[in-house]
Amino acid sequence: MKTESIKALRRPGASGVDDEHDPEGSSTAFERAHVATLLARAREHLEELDRALERLEQGRYGQCEGCGGAIPPERLEIRPAATTCVRCASDPRRPPRPA
Repeated sequence: MKTESIKALRRPGASGVDDEHDPEGSSTAFERAHVATLLARAREHLEELDRALERLEQGRYGQCEGCGGAIPPERLEIRPAATTCVRCASDPRRPPRPA
């Protein structure tokens, strides 16, 4: 049911608001853009969690992709989708994560 509501939000003109003739049109457009950004971030986070589940199934969960060492349980508790230990994550020579 919630998925259907989210899909409805993605359709152009789904809000029924005519931004061009609405005195608060710019606010409505901003809010739509903001919601779209939040949805994109949520999707990205779910994809990261899916990849973490795949690593768990493959026996690689909690193993740093940078150095191969163990990712501390405290880091995994805070960031369950973490792929690197703190040392590798803070290494300035490490390439940035894809957006």
